Amino acid sequence: MQLFYHFGSKHLARKRILPFLLPLLEDGDEYREPLVGAGAIALSVMSRYPHMPCWINDRDPAVAALWRAVKESPDELIRRVREFHPNVLDFRAFSTAIDAIDTLPESPAAIIELGFQQLAVATMRWSGHGGSPRGGYRQQCPRMQIPTKSPADSEMMSPGVPR
Repeated sequence: MQLFYHFGSKHLARKRILPFLLPLLEDGDEYREPLVGAGAIALSVMSRYPHMPCWINDRDPAVAALWRAVKESPDELIRRVREFHPNVLDFRAFSTAIDAIDTLPESPAAIIELGFQQLAVATMRWSGHGGSPRGGYRQQCPRMQIPTKSPADSEMMSPGVPR
């Protein structure tokens, strides 16, 4: 389980990490993850230890904003996702906005918007980090185009994400 595809994701490695990590947490008081990314390990830990305090961090302000929005403003983030219709113009605008940010915004509305933009771009691009949108900027590759559905309706979203 992970929230979105992210470059360097521990999603594939979780089958090797969790058998080592989970027994260590049985007597633990809290879980801390310094580079949460898409949350493959953190979400697995939180699902197995729902009452354990969990600290997640990420150096990327857009990723940090997404997780903060998930925690503090899930209804607003879900509303924003449901209303969104992916397109190349937004892909470019969101990518530019994300690249211009070097610190987490202070306003809750700005945090939600940056987090949403991170989720939208991650859903629309070829890979988890950088690159062009699926299908290219001209959308000439029919089988690989940006999905026209909202990410909330898309099969690309992790099944664990509320829709």
